[in-house]
Amino acid sequence: MNRRSLWEQIVQQLEMRYAELGMAVVQHIKLVAISMGIAIVIGVTLGIAVSRIRKLEGPVLGTASTLQTIPSLALLGFMIPLFGIGVTPAVVALFLYSLLPIIRNTFTGITNVDKSVIEAASGMGMTDAQILFRIQLPLAFSVIMAGIRTSAVINVGTATLAAFIGGGGLGDYFPGHFPQHGRARADRRGSGGAAGAVDRFSVKQAGTGCHAERVKNLMNKFSV
Repeated sequence: MNRRSLWEQIVQQLEMRYAELGMAVVQHIKLVAISMGIAIVIGVTLGIAVSRIRKLEGPVLGTASTLQTIPSLALLGFMIPLFGIGVTPAVVALFLYSLLPIIRNTFTGITNVDKSVIEAASGMGMTDAQILFRIQLPLAFSVIMAGIRTSAVINVGTATLAAFIGGGGLGDYFPGHFPQHGRARADRRGSGGAAGAVDRFSVKQAGTGCHAERVKNLMNKFSV
């Protein structure tokens, strides 16, 4: 199949299912927005805490770095025994995956503020809290925002995999509507990880009723 016919099929699929695509985009944005909101609040707080209590630097940054090294699909799979399937495990996994750049940049931005500026503020009688909120955080704002942007980019890409555990989003739309020559490859790649994860973890946690039915649908969707 040539390149032109491939694009024709893509355009045709979008024209036929633009409403589904719109819903998938909204779900994707919700996943990213919720997980990023939580990650920003907790990540910036932990970054400030680490900059104030240096003993926390190793454990906090080490834990966040370890979470970052776990493959994204594996991390999503680890959430299934704890939270089942659906939006909740997807949001938790995306939140954990987004922490490291925010914590690291917050810590780096605060600790790299010029010492002479802090000494001058202290000499003027400012308290530690005033120095933090009026001096350090404003000067570190650009560095913190760089970490948030990095986390957002990671989050948007990783959120696509949330479909493998029933989290919805764009990943729930495209695998089901690939052209047939590409779909076989996607199914072969996804079935081993996604259906396998669902088979090993979700069936035990699903129980009966609609939750079990969602597990069954996921297994059917991602099996070859």
